Amino acid sequence: MVAYKVGDIPSEPLAIVPTRDGEPVELSTFDAASVFVDGTQIIAGIEGDAVVGQWVPTYADLIEGVPLPEPTSIFTTAGLLPVVVTLTGPLAQETFEAEPVVVEELDGWHTLASARRLWTTSLSDEALFG
Repeated sequence: MVAYKVGDIPSEPLAIVPTRDGEPVELSTFDAASVFVDGTQIIAGIEGDAVVGQWVPTYADLIEGVPLPEPTSIFTTAGLLPVVVTLTGPLAQETFEAEPVVVEELDGWHTLASARRLWTTSLSDEALFG
């Protein structure tokens, strides 16, 4: 499970392997992907066996003559942010819920990492989210 803090703008892309009944979805059937994190669309594409979402536009996304916007965080409040992936192809469209993104606030309460350090017998992400 990925955990960020309120206001973060991640430097690494969000990689998602969509699954159906616990098995990875064959992505070669699809030619496009969209990813929404808590209702906010991020730039996404299919790369190998994964859907990869960029948190902020990159120069590869540049439209000639249009400057890149200043990066802003979509993490404005703490909580579990749902991630929804839609795959489309010539003859198919499917939507999947992915593992949520955790957004934490540094407010004196335990973070996901500190709680795991103290609660060593807790369930793993894989046990919780498959």
